[in-house]
Amino acid sequence: MYRIYSPKKPGPGDNIATVCQLLSCQPGDIIEYMPEQ
Repeated sequence: MYRIYSPKKPGPGDNIATVCQLLSCQPGDIIEYMPEQ
């Protein structure tokens, strides 16, 4: 469900948008779950 950690990562915006739609949450919330690299 969390495609954030998928090996093939799309653009940060696209990635957040996709997960955001799945989880029905705000982009700001997703940022907290994304590993800062």
